[in-house]
Amino acid sequence: MKQSYRDLRIWQESINLATDIVKLTQPFPPEHRFGLADQLRRAAISVSLNIAEGCGQLTKPGFVRFLGIARGSVNETVTCIELATTCDLLSDVEKKKLLIRLDKLGKQLNSLINSLRH
Repeated sequence: MKQSYRDLRIWQESINLATDIVKLTQPFPPEHRFGLADQLRRAAISVSLNIAEGCGQLTKPGFVRFLGIARGSVNETVTCIELATTCDLLSDVEKKKLLIRLDKLGKQLNSLINSLRH
């Protein structure tokens, strides 16, 4: 990759989403802070980390592999959000907003993967 991962809009959006999720999980009760809250944070943070790590790969296939891992982290984040909502830790409104952003991020990852493969 010639450009820095910091210049990628998808990386910037993943950082913003992870930051919002970290803030949103801060008020989780103690019994969920070291379980679901931490897992949700790790999954969300993993998206940007894998985009950055993939950008450092020397080949397109290497970058694509890490983008695929980032896509998996998007799915993991969605699952954690579903669980947090079921446990009444997130409202349906918060859930909907996050899922819209995650869906968009997933589609952007798919587009980037497809463009790099062709």
